[in-house]
Amino acid sequence: MNIIKEYLSRAAGLTSLSVGDKIRLEVSYAITHDGKGPLAIKSFRNKGYDKVFNRSRIIITYDHYLPAPTIEARERHNQIKSFSKEFGIQLFDQGEGIIHQVLLEEFQPSRGDIIVGADGHVCTAGAYGAIPYTVSPEQLADIMYTGEYSITVPETVYINIEGDLNKGVLAKNIALFILGKFGKEKLADKAVIIGGNIIDKLSLAEKMTISNMVSEMNAVISYISNKKDEVGNVEKRYEFHADNIPVNIACPSEPVNVMPICEVEGIKLDQVIIGGCTNGRLIDMQITAEILKGKKIDEDLTLVVVPASRNIANLMDKKGISEIIRNAGGIIVNPGCGPCFGGHLGLLSKEDIALSTTNRNFKGRIGDESSKVYLASPAIAAQSAIKGEISTI
Repeated sequence: MNIIKEYLSRAAGLTSLSVGDKIRLEVSYAITHDGKGPLAIKSFRNKGYDKVFNRSRIIITYDHYLPAPTIEARERHNQIKSFSKEFGIQLFDQGEGIIHQVLLEEFQPSRGDIIVGADGHVCTAGAYGAIPYTVSPEQLADIMYTGEYSITVPETVYINIEGDLNKGVLAKNIALFILGKFGKEKLADKAVIIGGNIIDKLSLAEKMTISNMVSEMNAVISYISNKKDEVGNVEKRYEFHADNIPVNIACPSEPVNVMPICEVEGIKLDQVIIGGCTNGRLIDMQITAEILKGKKIDEDLTLVVVPASRNIANLMDKKGISEIIRNAGGIIVNPGCGPCFGGHLGLLSKEDIALSTTNRNFKGRIGDESSKVYLASPAIAAQSAIKGEISTI
């Protein structure tokens, strides 16, 4: 057994299990948003469901389209609000933030909680020891009714990182390093535990950055271990030295297309995006402000900053971070997803080149198919915004 199997066993009411076993989990939280929520609601109604398993354990946020940029988006909101009122579901529709941050701030899930969601980055919850699963809207409809989710027990791998980090290497660089090493296939459909003395030293916010990006390797579960965990027996173990992690960057058009930043320095940029569910927490905003303080961004560049939640945005105001960013020329938008998914708040036009701290840079992800997106840390993003090109500190 290992720590993930122990939690899966507990949620399934079993004393033991093996890889390949088909089990049914009791769900702790079911989550979605105004992107996938309407599809889940449509499926729920089409299947004739007339109740939810636990209204206090189903959470929906408006984080993709707030305020509504289109009539269709407004109709989505109305549909979700009606459903939430009918079944007494907890709806966060007043700018509270992105679902993954709201879940942590408002509910503080426990280690081992089973969290399922119709979103590609439910894996973020692995940072605080929950067991996260991404599901389809149709699957979420079933879960909202039954409170259960059926899985096949996956193989578990452990990634251990020891040593000391090089200067300038942040949590985002650790995440990109892991993605670059494993790509999209090697860990596909596996449960991934990430630990080691480097991971133990990180704040929860930094661990969330790493866990958030595990889904880009097509892993089925992300879990960040802590000092108290006995990892147990895993199917495969990988060892890495922290001093081998460079200041790196993901190049177009895959998050796993990672290389040292020195190989792409000097590429001109049209837009920089800092924030979202990957790097929109207070520590990321503090790093951004430290670099931007007393400076101006490049006159030909747009800087979009997206706090992950209203609480974080309020702290930014209180600590003077918002003022620094605005005085530098940055635009702070509503807490939530921002332009990451290509809906609004800073889309890219033909042949635009952007650098973002978000998690995906697929072709056309943030706008026109011909635009290009690089992924990097908040420090690199802020410095590059000043220089108008990909730049190190």
